[in-house]
Amino acid sequence: ENLLQNTGITAMWKENATDGLDGALYINIDDHTVELNVAVRNELRNHQLPALFEQAARNGNLMVVANHIFPKIKEALRQHDIAYLETIKRILR
Repeated sequence: ENLLQNTGITAMWKENATDGLDGALYINIDDHTVELNVAVRNELRNHQLPALFEQAARNGNLMVVANHIFPKIKEALRQHDIAYLETIKRILR
């Protein structure tokens, strides 16, 4: 409700366990809906990146949500057009 009242944006979470993903986030902005497939991790590490890159290639529009993402990993995600959300409330693409 706060998101809608403050920005006019709506979002819906749909839990989903396909292909190792945790769910999908649907964001509606001005009657345009963006679907982001979401992988939730506690702390993202280098050894997890190849699987995420494969998931992004298969499923498109991938966003990673993690408590902590190291700077070099953030750069790798950006190079592969993978959005990320860190618990310090940054969302970048």
